[in-house]
This record gives sequence, C-alpha cells and structure tokens, in this order.
Amino acid sequence: GYRVGMGYFTPNWTAELTYFWIQDARASCSRNDEGQVFFSLKHPDFSNDFEGADHGKAEYETGLQNAELNYYRYVTPRKKDYFAVAWLAGVRYTYLAEELKLGFRTSEATQLINLNQPPLPVESSHYTIDTHNFMYGVQTGAVLEWNPWKWMSWDLTVKGGVAVDFARQHTHLRDFNDTVKLREYTKHRLGAPFIGDGILKFTLSPFKWWDVYLGYEVLYFAGIACAPDQLVKHRTDDQIIRTKGYAIYYGWFGGFMFNF
Repeated sequence: GYRVGMGYFTPNWTAELTYFWIQDARASCSRNDEGQVFFSLKHPDFSNDFEGADHGKAEYETGLQNAELNYYRYVTPRKKDYFAVAWLAGVRYTYLAEELKLGFRTSEATQLINLNQPPLPVESSHYTIDTHNFMYGVQTGAVLEWNPWKWMSWDLTVKGGVAVDFARQHTHLRDFNDTVKLREYTKHRLGAPFIGDGILKFTLSPFKWWDVYLGYEVLYFAGIACAPDQLVKHRTDDQIIRTKGYAIYYGWFGGFMFNF
C-alpha cells in the first residue's frame, strides 16, 4: 500500500491531512475428504452440493482505505523540549471491505449410486458474501514526543473515536452446480462503530528540510459488518446484516517528509 500526507507545522500547533491505501490481503484454506466435507453437520439438508462433498475451499479477502484531518495542540513546544505532549482532535473517513467465498465440489465417484449407473457430472457450487463499511467519524487523542537529540525523535500517538457507518452486505448462494439460486440479496444498515488507532514512529532529521521515518500502526474496529458474520447455515428466507463484528489491522510503514 501507500501513505501520503501534508501538514502545516508550528512549535505550538499542527494541522495534518493524511491518506493511506492498503493492498487487498488474501487468505485461503481447503479440505479434501471423499464424501465427508460438510458445510453444516447440524443442518445436513442445507443444500445439495454443500453436504457430503469431496472438496471444500474458503477464500477470504479484505481491503482498507483511510483519510484523516487532525489538529494537534502542543502543551509544550514541538521539537524543542526533551519531552513534548499534545492533544488532538480530528475527523476520519474509512472504507473497509471484505469478501468470503466458499466453494464445494462433488466428484463423479461420490455421485455414483451403484456400479451399474453411468457417472454423473462433477458439481461445484459457491456461497459468496461481500461486506462494505463506509465510516465517517470524529476522534480525539494525545501525542507523547521524546526528543533525545535535535536530529532524532520518537512519537507515540493514541487516537479513539466513534463513526457513522453506512454498512452494506451482499449474499450470493447457488446450488446444483451453480444453476439454482438459493439466496441473493443486498442489505443495508446504519451503525456506530468505535475506531481505535495507535502509532509508534521513529524519525531522523538529517537536514532541516528533510525527515526520514519508520513506524508501526495498529487499527481496531468494533461494531462493523464482517463477511464471516453474515453466514447462515440453515434454510431461511430471512435477509440479514450483522454489524457486531470487529477487525484489527497492523503493520509497518515508512517514508520521508519534506519541510518547507
């Protein structure tokens, strides 16, 4: 992914606009066991291709984008004292999307009723769920800055706030080799998730006009629509959207900043 930003800095206050995009992360797992792969043992009549299959595979994908505008007010001058402390207030837009795709396949051998009958064609069906969270929030927090030398500093930033989430989920379930539609619908819900954000950043300033930094960030979301939470393992015509999920994103980032 990438992160870009711009800001206006003074010894006593800072205004900063940032944006980052994270490349979609993917994971998958599978199981092979002739005639013994089930989507739901409690509900064996859920569907035809999802019960007593030979092969099952789950694929998960998630993506994240975030934009923020924050105002920092320093209690002690920035980059001047050995320690500097600031409080902050700001607004945030975050888009978080997930996709979960389940596929079940039954081979020719499993579908044979007896040896005198010809083999049936291989059947493969899929259960796909997409969720989208469009979050508009406000936040507040604090910054602790340690300046052991003029050319080096450490920053610990903690932010938290609430958002209005325009959540959406789309369910697509087909059976009998994807030829029969069992479920297909889109649901919306308005939510109020909590968003927590923690950043530890190390900065070197070899020149007055140029900084190089390396940081680690943890983002926490509670009260959002997650794709796995939307799974339904029994026969129903109810159209649902659940917004009590949580997600944690974390990782390293680095770059440079020009000062004018």
